[in-house]
Amino acid sequence: KQWYQRRVRGTITKVIQIVIYLVPLSLGYLITRTGLLSRDIILPWLRYSLVQLGPSWVKLGQWAATRADLFQPDMCRELSLLHSYVYTHPWSATERALIRSF
Repeated sequence: KQWYQRRVRGTITKVIQIVIYLVPLSLGYLITRTGLLSRDIILPWLRYSLVQLGPSWVKLGQWAATRADLFQPDMCRELSLLHSYVYTHPWSATERALIRSF
Protein backbone atom coordinates (compact mmCIF):
# COMPACT_ATOMS: atom_id res chain seq x y z
CA LYS A 1 0.00 0.00 0.00
CA GLN A 2 2.81 2.41 0.85
CA TRP A 3 4.52 1.69 -2.49
CA TYR A 4 1.24 2.38 -4.30
CA GLN A 5 0.76 5.71 -2.51
CA ARG A 6 4.28 6.82 -3.44
CA ARG A 7 3.67 5.80 -7.05
CA VAL A 8 0.39 7.74 -7.24
CA ARG A 9 1.97 10.78 -5.59
CA GLY A 10 4.87 10.64 -8.07
CA THR A 11 2.49 10.39 -11.02
CA ILE A 12 0.42 13.34 -9.82
CA THR A 13 3.58 15.38 -9.29
CA LYS A 14 4.76 14.63 -12.85
CA VAL A 15 1.37 15.57 -14.33
CA ILE A 16 1.45 18.88 -12.46
CA GLN A 17 4.98 19.51 -13.73
CA ILE A 18 3.87 18.84 -17.31
CA VAL A 19 0.93 21.21 -16.93
CA ILE A 20 3.15 23.92 -15.41
CA TYR A 21 5.49 23.83 -18.41
CA LEU A 22 3.21 23.03 -21.33
CA VAL A 23 0.05 25.06 -20.65
CA PRO A 24 1.85 28.44 -20.63
CA LEU A 25 3.86 27.29 -23.64
CA SER A 26 0.65 26.44 -25.49
CA LEU A 27 -0.85 29.81 -24.61
CA GLY A 28 2.36 31.50 -25.76
CA TYR A 29 2.13 29.68 -29.07
CA LEU A 30 -1.45 30.87 -29.55
CA ILE A 31 -0.33 34.43 -28.83
CA THR A 32 2.41 34.12 -31.49
CA ARG A 33 -0.31 33.31 -34.00
CA THR A 34 -1.78 36.79 -33.34
CA GLY A 35 1.61 38.44 -33.87
CA LEU A 36 1.83 39.83 -30.34
CA LEU A 37 4.70 37.52 -29.36
CA SER A 38 7.69 36.42 -31.40
CA ARG A 39 8.52 32.78 -32.13
CA ASP A 40 12.07 33.74 -31.19
CA ILE A 41 10.84 33.83 -27.58
CA ILE A 42 8.64 30.73 -27.69
CA LEU A 43 11.08 28.30 -29.32
CA PRO A 44 13.87 28.58 -26.70
CA TRP A 45 11.13 28.31 -24.07
CA LEU A 46 9.99 25.09 -25.74
CA ARG A 47 13.52 23.67 -25.66
CA TYR A 48 13.98 24.69 -22.02
CA SER A 49 10.64 23.12 -21.07
CA LEU A 50 11.55 19.81 -22.71
CA VAL A 51 14.85 19.72 -20.82
CA GLN A 52 13.11 20.47 -17.53
CA LEU A 53 10.49 17.76 -18.11
CA GLY A 54 13.14 15.05 -18.37
CA PRO A 55 14.94 12.65 -20.68
CA SER A 56 11.86 11.25 -22.43
CA TRP A 57 10.78 14.75 -23.41
CA VAL A 58 14.31 15.59 -24.56
CA LYS A 59 14.23 12.49 -26.76
CA LEU A 60 10.88 13.64 -28.19
CA GLY A 61 12.43 17.03 -28.97
CA GLN A 62 15.44 15.37 -30.59
CA TRP A 63 13.11 13.33 -32.76
CA ALA A 64 11.10 16.43 -33.69
CA ALA A 65 14.32 18.22 -34.67
CA THR A 66 14.92 15.61 -37.36
CA ARG A 67 11.42 15.92 -38.84
CA ALA A 68 11.59 18.97 -41.09
CA ASP A 69 8.72 17.42 -43.04
CA LEU A 70 6.44 17.84 -40.01
CA PHE A 71 7.74 20.94 -38.20
CA GLN A 72 8.79 24.40 -39.31
CA PRO A 73 12.51 24.95 -40.01
CA ASP A 74 13.03 27.41 -37.13
CA MET A 75 11.57 24.89 -34.67
CA CYS A 76 13.79 22.12 -36.02
CA ARG A 77 16.86 24.36 -35.70
CA GLU A 78 16.03 25.21 -32.09
CA LEU A 79 15.25 21.63 -31.11
CA SER A 80 18.40 20.39 -32.83
CA LEU A 81 20.29 22.04 -29.97
CA LEU A 82 18.96 19.18 -27.84
CA HIS A 83 21.35 16.87 -29.71
CA SER A 84 24.45 18.60 -28.36
CA TYR A 85 23.59 21.03 -25.59
CA VAL A 86 21.77 19.10 -22.89
CA TYR A 87 22.85 18.71 -19.30
CA THR A 88 24.49 15.38 -18.68
CA HIS A 89 23.22 13.03 -16.05
CA PRO A 90 25.93 11.84 -13.64
CA TRP A 91 26.58 8.09 -13.60
CA SER A 92 26.52 8.09 -9.79
CA ALA A 93 22.83 9.10 -9.84
CA THR A 94 22.06 6.32 -12.31
CA GLU A 95 23.96 3.81 -10.21
CA ARG A 96 22.03 4.81 -7.06
CA ALA A 97 18.72 4.43 -8.92
CA LEU A 98 19.71 0.99 -10.19
CA ILE A 99 20.76 -0.18 -6.74
CA ARG A 100 17.48 1.08 -5.25
CA SER A 101 15.45 -0.62 -7.95
CA PHE A 102 17.15 -3.98 -7.84
